[in-house]
Amino acid sequence: MDKFRNEIGNSLLRLPYKGKILFAALTIEKLYPNYIAFEDRRSWGNHLVLSEGISLIYQYLIKEDLFTDKEIKELINNIDVITPDTDDFPGILTSFALDACTSILDTLQFIIDKDDKHIINVSIYARDTVDMFIQEREDMNSLDPSIEIQIEHDNFMIEEKARQKLLIEALLNTNLEVITDQLLDKLRNNKPIIDLSLLSNL
Repeated sequence: MDKFRNEIGNSLLRLPYKGKILFAALTIEKLYPNYIAFEDRRSWGNHLVLSEGISLIYQYLIKEDLFTDKEIKELINNIDVITPDTDDFPGILTSFALDACTSILDTLQFIIDKDDKHIINVSIYARDTVDMFIQEREDMNSLDPSIEIQIEHDNFMIEEKARQKLLIEALLNTNLEVITDQLLDKLRNNKPIIDLSLLSNL
């Protein structure tokens, strides 16, 4: 069993409904630039569709009845179309872009069905992006029995797990009845969770 998934899942369950969505939205922002990098290098995809998904999520936080389930499902279908398949586009960037897409898809699905597993998935997509980044940067051997320990002690992984936990605590101690730009700026951590410039083979 994934220890981190259990721990972060239990923490996320403490959040109110809006807090869960806001946690996901602020985590999506960390993954979105990786899709743009994929699109730039592979000349495939459409980051504007993902941007539309992010915009809908924030608008929903402000006014929940702005969109029907049908409209949200249509956007889910549109994002599916521009989600890359790792069979079609080999390389680590595809995996990063996939995590960006699925994080938005899961959040939109959460808005429809309110199943907490979707928000937990968003946390895990971010963790997995950092995990893959570390393995690629260090050219790790997947058969190395110490690989998990090396990844856990990497600064990028330490910082991402800390970011998620601190964000949850901040959301638990914040009045989320009214979502403002000032509140979002206060909650945001603007440091990228990975650094693509450290990867040689993109």
